[in-house]
Amino acid sequence: MADEASNKPAKTEPSSTRLKLIPSNHSDAPVLANTSMVVPAAGFVYLDFGFVEPGVVPALEQLARNGSKLPEQIEGRLAARVALSLDVVQQLYQQLGSVLQRLQQAQAPKKPDTDSAKKN
Repeated sequence: MADEASNKPAKTEPSSTRLKLIPSNHSDAPVLANTSMVVPAAGFVYLDFGFVEPGVVPALEQLARNGSKLPEQIEGRLAARVALSLDVVQQLYQQLGSVLQRLQQAQAPKKPDTDSAKKN
């Protein structure tokens, strides 16, 4: 009689492996950015993170309300530029989508249980 254990499929471990990134040259220091731009290039996408003085946007809004001419360009400081291959852009898209979905679910107001309200 054949061993029954040998007929069972082997348990497989999760196929994902955790990644730990080791900082170098102060790369773990956060960089403040309040604006971003996506710049496509051949085979890559550049993500530019920048900083615009906080008072600039409200000042522009005030100019627009007053009917004044808006400047053609405003200047900010490039805080970081990251070049990503297209497969990493896809990973980032999925990760950000997942995070946004969880945050939206956490912030969504709880709906009252209508079934229990009907029973009363």
